[in-house]
Amino acid sequence: MKDIEKTCLILTHHHSDHVFGMRIFRAKGAQVIAHIGVAEELRGDKGYYKKFIADRMGWDSKKADQILGHVIIYPPDKKIEQDTVLNIDGDEIHLLVTPGYVPDEISVYHPSSKTLFAGDTVYEGSPLATQFGGPEAWKIWIEHLERLRKLDIINIVPGHGKICSKSEIDRSISFLKEKLKNK
Repeated sequence: MKDIEKTCLILTHHHSDHVFGMRIFRAKGAQVIAHIGVAEELRGDKGYYKKFIADRMGWDSKKADQILGHVIIYPPDKKIEQDTVLNIDGDEIHLLVTPGYVPDEISVYHPSSKTLFAGDTVYEGSPLATQFGGPEAWKIWIEHLERLRKLDIINIVPGHGKICSKSEIDRSISFLKEKLKNK
């Protein structure tokens, strides 16, 4: 178990919708923590993510500047490669490596509140986004969902959707198994 600063930002993976706000947290002194793969993805960004979002939204650079402002992406301060337990004032935070959606995905479990911050490992109420991997990644994803299912969870905060219950894990597993069957 590692003691850390009280203020930290845990990035669940490297996608822009999960990392764009890091500049604000860092400016307030937060320690940024993520999987080592996030560090590799974010190293030397040079505006890639901002351009990626602008292109997807069909914005020119002027509109992107108006909406997104000056986005600064940093590599994380602390990198993990395996499950890690953090201790913040005697309270445990479990960082669980849960690849499948993308290789650098982590989920964050807070045992005392029985809350899982699932990143994009779990979506609430919609099909999982599977375009970043194929059948082998989906099998790994199922393994990690089955591991998460064993945790004592009351609430899941998904990367997309509303706060949901543990039953969403079962729905996600069923979705991926069906996708594998039809492959």
